[in-house]
Amino acid sequence: MKLQTGYISKNKMYIMQLVTIFLGFIIFGISENIKGPAIPRIQFDFKLNEEQLGSLLSLNALGYLIACSFTAILVRKWGIKATSIMSFASMLLSGVFIFLSHTYPLFAGSYFLMYIGNGMLEIALAILGARIFVKNVGTMMNLSHFFYGISSTVAPLLATGVMSIQVFGHALDWRGMYLVMLSLSLLPILSALYSKFPGDDLPLESRTPFKELTRDPALWWMVLILSFGVVSELAVGGWLVNFLEKAYH
Repeated sequence: MKLQTGYISKNKMYIMQLVTIFLGFIIFGISENIKGPAIPRIQFDFKLNEEQLGSLLSLNALGYLIACSFTAILVRKWGIKATSIMSFASMLLSGVFIFLSHTYPLFAGSYFLMYIGNGMLEIALAILGARIFVKNVGTMMNLSHFFYGISSTVAPLLATGVMSIQVFGHALDWRGMYLVMLSLSLLPILSALYSKFPGDDLPLESRTPFKELTRDPALWWMVLILSFGVVSELAVGGWLVNFLEKAYH
């Protein structure tokens, strides 16, 4: 009887872990892809030219890079559960600040915070996947990225629909849309609070020196590939589409 109870409890915990990861990938896809419909309105409201808009996206990419550099330290110090909740909370908080931002400096700072949370979330999800997906790793990672792909596809359509919603006679517009969409981060926060994640109680393994890592050609090939991916995502997906739309009108 005790073995059966323990088995059921273990299964419930595993389900909560999966819910946290899958919701995390959904939030990750949403946060990255709702900017498409919002960018023209943001540019109009703050009267930004193309150079200023490109600089804004580059600044946010810098926040993403900074977050990726310190998240592993937070995981070692506070654990993956606390770090995951912090990443979701950062995105939720940024949605509130974006909603309240009626000056460009406040908006830029709020957007920067969102990408800090975005970078933290990517590293946290990678660590969670490595710790939880001990069986059928390829299948589970494919399933996780399936949720990312679905949310990335649906996010621009949802964002467009939410911006047109009328509340008390006023459209939510892009500020309200960011608040609504990023408030979905509350769901994985709740699932993470009721979950326990493996690995935080294990001793730290010996780490490979940074100089030794820089001598690995495979690492540099990975950096090059990811760099092209980020350039395509930011330059083409975030800026070029908006620029071409105006150029051909």
